[in-house]
Amino acid sequence: MHYRMHYDEVLPDDGCGWERKRFTYDRATHYSYKFMVSGEFYSVVARHINSERELNQLGYALPQDCSFPDPLMAEVYFDRFHDIESFGNFFHYSSKGLGNGTVLLNVASLMLEHYNTFNLGGFVFQAALPSQTGAKRQADLVEIYDCLLGLSTTPRVNVKTGRLKKSITPLLPPNMRAFKSTSTGRDYVIIC
Repeated sequence: MHYRMHYDEVLPDDGCGWERKRFTYDRATHYSYKFMVSGEFYSVVARHINSERELNQLGYALPQDCSFPDPLMAEVYFDRFHDIESFGNFFHYSSKGLGNGTVLLNVASLMLEHYNTFNLGGFVFQAALPSQTGAKRQADLVEIYDCLLGLSTTPRVNVKTGRLKKSITPLLPPNMRAFKSTSTGRDYVIIC
């Protein structure tokens, strides 16, 4: 099956250094960003969410005592990009050196850029299941995301050597709080 993506608008580079395109899919506004690491293209997509009802329809829930933040939220997902048919498979791809860390740093930077551009009230995203990320992944993405978001202080262990890894400095600015779903353990909510 061949998919044809129609972009509503290709936005000029406003100095952020990433190509940004706006499109509508499933009656929701999406923005895609493209970047390259180690010779591979990656795409980050931010789907705008306008209400708690819409958030719940996507399978997410806000933490207790949190109301839907104004003016809107965004669901974020990313993957290596070859073509529209393969996008969204969420397989893990090994990169030499710091490639995987560079990908996550780019995704975090794009999320902050999107937050600043659209004055978002928050983000939601999911950690792909280990079966989706492929056999090459040594650490579950939940372990990595928990550390990056400051949700875990448990020391990480290198599975090859058995030695403790360096601790990860959380990436969230002080005005953002991260939460993890207790029902799935793989859904994340960031309130700005």
